Amino acid sequence: RLTHIRSSVQILLLGICPLFWRPIANTYGRYHVFLFSVLGSMVCNIGGARCTTYGTQMATRVLAAILISPPIGIGSGVITELCEPEKRAQKLGWWTLMLTLGTPGGPFIMGFVTKRIGFEWIYWIFAMMNFGQFIAYLLLGDETLYIPTDGDTHDAGVARSRFVQKFIPRRINPRPLKLREFIEPLLFTRLPRVLIPACAHSIVFCYGNIALIVEMPIAFGEKFDFDSQQIGLQFIAIIIGCVLGEQLSGPMSDRFLQAMHRRRGYHRPADRLWLSYIGFATVIAGLFVWGFQLQKATSWNVTPCVGAAIASFGNQIITTILISFAVDSYKEASTSVGVCINVFRHVYGFVSQKSRQR
Repeated sequence: RLTHIRSSVQILLLGICPLFWRPIANTYGRYHVFLFSVLGSMVCNIGGARCTTYGTQMATRVLAAILISPPIGIGSGVITELCEPEKRAQKLGWWTLMLTLGTPGGPFIMGFVTKRIGFEWIYWIFAMMNFGQFIAYLLLGDETLYIPTDGDTHDAGVARSRFVQKFIPRRINPRPLKLREFIEPLLFTRLPRVLIPACAHSIVFCYGNIALIVEMPIAFGEKFDFDSQQIGLQFIAIIIGCVLGEQLSGPMSDRFLQAMHRRRGYHRPADRLWLSYIGFATVIAGLFVWGFQLQKATSWNVTPCVGAAIASFGNQIITTILISFAVDSYKEASTSVGVCINVFRHVYGFVSQKSRQR
């Protein structure tokens, strides 16, 4: 139950906190927000490794969720501004794949860590990863925010006479920061091309990803008496499903759009939605297989994991295509659209987890 509570709180914060980070990133730049995000997460993970009580552990997890949330919300804006439309779904697909792979990839790897060297090393490894990200940002990262000036678009971070100046936070958007900007992404719910994909994606993601990942340790642990390493191995199915689903949703979606453009001389964002039917069908089929086969099993067999892989396959297709469709429909507000969809996804996931706890 305590694990459910902790995961539910983290899900909620990962959805709500990008509302706070988006206006700050649009004012002071994304580069420094990302630097602060990984550095703060590293500190919280070091604290998590040193915690001795549940209360302090919960505090570090809450702070880590707040600090690591910026890329989840504003990542879609970065990708949209850097990629051409005919390659946008592929790049957005890589980003969404990393988001969906993070949740099954963590327990898959950390199951071995917990059994072999202790759970404290989960946080030490995360801290090392954050440190590696921080160094990579320092050496390779750059500002990606573009501010229109006098009718032209200029790089917001172009005024750097020295290398050191890149690391000094400064205001790069002269427009005043208004309170309305903190809730502006939620105003996109009045647009059907954002609201409908956000609702559909949230429901599918909750049952095709979050529910499987949260329930898998309980189901396999109680039914088959698995230890942490054995439970972690079950997440291979979800990882395989997500990777295979991305091969269809990203590159194939872009190629389908190019084919439509050659055929008609133009294309529309809604053309992507034809492939989403494959995703809806496979998610439903996968969840049925997962539930029925797990209920019937008297000893471990692979069939529930096959169902989880099929559901994850469909979930990845829907995630990439629906987000690409919504972002393509409002390219000038891609960051706000991404934050809006992220709020829907995580708040619905939080509500569903709280319902299952009761």
